[in-house]
Amino acid sequence: MEKLKIGFKEFEIKEKLDEKHSIVIRKDKEYMMKTFQTYAAFSEYLEKYTLIRNSGVKVAKVIAKDKNNKIVIEEYIKGENVLNLLVKEDLDDIVYDRIFMMSYIARTNRIVLDFDPSNYIFSNDGFLYYVSKDSYKYEEDRNFIKEGIRLWFYTKEFTSLLNEKNIPIDSKRIKEDFVINKEIVLKTIKYYR
Repeated sequence: MEKLKIGFKEFEIKEKLDEKHSIVIRKDKEYMMKTFQTYAAFSEYLEKYTLIRNSGVKVAKVIAKDKNNKIVIEEYIKGENVLNLLVKEDLDDIVYDRIFMMSYIARTNRIVLDFDPSNYIFSNDGFLYYVSKDSYKYEEDRNFIKEGIRLWFYTKEFTSLLNEKNIPIDSKRIKEDFVINKEIVLKTIKYYR
């Protein structure tokens, strides 16, 4: 296996996922390696990471960074992408609990996250991680309840997202508007902070 050294830490490249992402190993633990084309992209990624991490939103922790080679190594989150979970079946209550908490944390820190479910991984240990580094200045109209929540249920908005991503739609799972609206209201009452 190819080896990579950043500072005093040595990693072995286990698997190259694409041009920019690889899985690396250090002391029998897997990490995600991200490679950037430009120093500006590398720097912007770390700035956004710092902003989101300092807000308290759960993100993969940066383990090492190499500014000369524009590489970031962070925790490798094992789990399922929320989009894939929702494609298979309705989400468990624990996932809703976690997204409402994450939304609350972001809101109190005056930021808005990108609520596309593909930007979240529900880890094997029961945590929800935000894997995008996109965040925006807080605006009331862009919060989770007003903009994102309908993507977390099998709604028309969610099926539009599936169309954009060329993922097949299960038409049997699409419910009447009043039924899905009731589910959304009940989840909001139960988990809103």
